[in-house]
Amino acid sequence: MAIAKEIWDKAKFLFELNKSLNEIEAETGINRTSVGKKANKEGWIKGKNLQLKSDILVFEKEKSTLENKKSTLVEKVAELNDFEITLFDGIVEDEVKHKSIIFSTQTLALVRNNQILTKNTKTVMLKVAQYGENGKSSEDYEPFEVPLSTTDVKEAIESTDKASITLGVSQRHAPKTDINNNNNQQNNEQKVIKVEYS
Repeated sequence: MAIAKEIWDKAKFLFELNKSLNEIEAETGINRTSVGKKANKEGWIKGKNLQLKSDILVFEKEKSTLENKKSTLVEKVAELNDFEITLFDGIVEDEVKHKSIIFSTQTLALVRNNQILTKNTKTVMLKVAQYGENGKSSEDYEPFEVPLSTTDVKEAIESTDKASITLGVSQRHAPKTDINNNNNQQNNEQKVIKVEYS
């Protein structure tokens, strides 16, 4: 008798949750040998979803703790009069809004700096002149990837350091360093590149 796809999907799911073949057989009715063969044939990954299960359990525990805290706060707020509740509501809403904006911006800054430092290049717009047989035919701006200068790297590191302070990741700020921009900074002025077409 053929085994329904849904039953096989369940067997795979249990396998990826690190369940033993005996446990899978008990829950699905599929012979443990058949499960093992199919897992090998289709390349099922043992324990693939185990971390996700663990993360969900941690989340549920934290959620329960937050619900208890919320209940306690509701009891404390209930002791306030209407005027005090209105004032609290406005103050808290403003502070949360500002912190949320700062947090989002600084998080994006960290991600962007990480991308820049990982690639070790940045994009600059350069003026490109195209030449044909009759001379210059057109001019346009095109993006080019150029290596990061020492200044770019230091600026990215300082920006990351500041963002990590804001987000509470780091407790201190690296000292600022003076940089000789004339020697280290790349010249990002418009440049003309000659492109020959035959």
